[in-house]
Amino acid sequence: MGMFPCHGILINKNTKEEFINTNKSKLLTDVSNHYYAQLFSKKTLENSSELVFFILFSFADLKTHKYLYWFAFPVFRDVFFKKGQTYTLLSSKFQRDKLFSFELQFKMFLEKSNELFFVYNSKESRFYRLSEIINHEDLSKNLKSVDLNYTFFCCTDLCFDKDPSWLLRQFLGYIAMSCPQITQKTINCICLKNNVASSIVFTLEIQSTDLNLEKPLWVGWETNNGRLIPRSVDMSKIMDPLKMVEKSINLNLTLMKWRLVPNLNLDIISTTKYLLLGAGTLGCGVARSLLAWGAQHITFVDYGNVSLSNPVRQNLYLYEDAIHRKPKAATAGERLRQIHPNIISSGYNIKIPMPGHPVGKLQEVETNSSINQLKELVKQHDVIFLLTDSRESRWLPTLLGAFYKKMVITVALGFDTFLVIRHGSKSENRVKPNLIKGFKEIPGTYLGCYFCNDIVAPGNSMKDRTLDQQCTVTRPAVSYIASSLAVELTISLLQHKHRMYSKSLTMRKIPLYMKFLNLRKFWKK
Repeated sequence: MGMFPCHGILINKNTKEEFINTNKSKLLTDVSNHYYAQLFSKKTLENSSELVFFILFSFADLKTHKYLYWFAFPVFRDVFFKKGQTYTLLSSKFQRDKLFSFELQFKMFLEKSNELFFVYNSKESRFYRLSEIINHEDLSKNLKSVDLNYTFFCCTDLCFDKDPSWLLRQFLGYIAMSCPQITQKTINCICLKNNVASSIVFTLEIQSTDLNLEKPLWVGWETNNGRLIPRSVDMSKIMDPLKMVEKSINLNLTLMKWRLVPNLNLDIISTTKYLLLGAGTLGCGVARSLLAWGAQHITFVDYGNVSLSNPVRQNLYLYEDAIHRKPKAATAGERLRQIHPNIISSGYNIKIPMPGHPVGKLQEVETNSSINQLKELVKQHDVIFLLTDSRESRWLPTLLGAFYKKMVITVALGFDTFLVIRHGSKSENRVKPNLIKGFKEIPGTYLGCYFCNDIVAPGNSMKDRTLDQQCTVTRPAVSYIASSLAVELTISLLQHKHRMYSKSLTMRKIPLYMKFLNLRKFWKK
C-alpha cells in the first residue's frame, strides 16, 4: 500500500466505560455530517484529498499502555452502485499511442497538482481537477453538459488488491451528492495503480437513491475479523520506560551477536548470578562492566562505608554518600538499580572472617552469622568475584567457592601491577593434560587458586602497617583495566561449553621477559 494524503478526526474518551457506551452509529453520522457540511460550505474543493477522511475513536490507558481503538471510513449508506462490465486493463481499453499520451499527461498533471481524484476527458485528452468542474453553490449545473461517454472518473488506488479500494466509494459518494443529475446513468471509472498500464477500467451505474442531502446516513466502521467490534493493542512492552530501557541496553549486545559473534549466548550471561566480594574500586568497575554485558543479578558484600576519598575512584558513589557515611554494599546495589531499574541488585554488610584476625568471645555470634550468610550467598550464586583489599579476606571465600564448585575470579592490584586469575575447580571427570607443540594444555581441574603457591596460611596483612600501606595505593586507571579483564575472562568462560572446567594453554618455555605475563602486567617508567 502506498502513501496518500487524507484527513482524519481523533475522538478519545477518558474512560473505558464511556468508550463502550458511546452510540457508534450516532457518532459516525454526527461527525460525518459535520465534516461534509464544512466541505460543502466552500465554493469548491481545495484538494480532492479532502474526500478521503476517517474517524479514529479510541480509549487510551496511559498507565498500562493498553489501547482500544476503532477506525471508521465514512461513506453514504443510501448510495448504491451497479457494476457493469468486468474489469479490463487500461492497456486493453486504450490503444498504444493513446495510452502513451494518457501516461505522459497523467505525470504532468500530478506534478502540477497532487490530486487523488480527478476527471479525464478522452476526447480532449485532458485531465480536470474536481474544483474545475464541480461547484458547491449550484449542484444542478455540475456535469450537466458533459458527455459521459468520453468522461472517466479517475481514482488513485494504490491498494495491491485487484478490486477497487474503499477510496473509490468515498469518491463516488461525493459525485452522487454533488452531481445528482448523473443518477441512473452509466459512468466510466479508472482505478490508477502503481503502473498505469496495469490500471483497471470499468463502468458503474449510480442507481436512484433515497439520499437525504440535509441529513444523510452513514456506514463505514471497520470490521475486526468479520465482526463490528473495536480493536485493542497492548503496547506495554514498547511504551513502558522499563521495557524501553531494557531493549535499548540489549541493542548493542544484539548487534554484536548479529554482526560479529553469531554464536554469542546472551541468555547465559543474563541468567547467571554474580557475587562481588568487595564494593570498592574493583567492585564498582566489575559491576559496571557486568551491567554492560547484560547481567541481571548482581550482589555486593562489603563491610565498609563510603568515605570522602571514594567517589572519585569508585564510580557507584556520590559525594552525598560519603557525607552520610552510607554502607558501601547497599549503596552500590541501589546505584545499579538506578542505572538499570530492571536488574536484581542488593548489598550485604558482612564482615568476612579472616585468618590472622582473632575472634573474641563477644564476636563469636557475629562471626558465625557472617560465615553462615557468606556460605548461603556463595551457594545461591554462580560466579564469585574476589575483589577485597587484603589477601586474608579472600581465604574463606576461596574455600567456599572450591567446596561448592563455583566459578571464582580473583582480581588484585599493586601500584603499577595487577593480577587476574580464575580458580581451578575439581570435577569427577579428571582429564590429563595434553601436549601441544610449543604449549601445554592444562584442564580446568588442574588449575590452582589464589593461595596455591603460598608456603604458609595467610596472616594479618594489616597489622603494624602505616596508612599508605593499609590503603590500596595504585595508579588510578589500573583498576579499570584489571576489572574489565576480569569481566571479559568471565564472559569467555561462560561462553565455553565446559564453563569453568575449560582448558588453559600455557607456553612450555616462557622467555624471561614474558614471565608471569599471563598473571601480571608491568609498566616501566
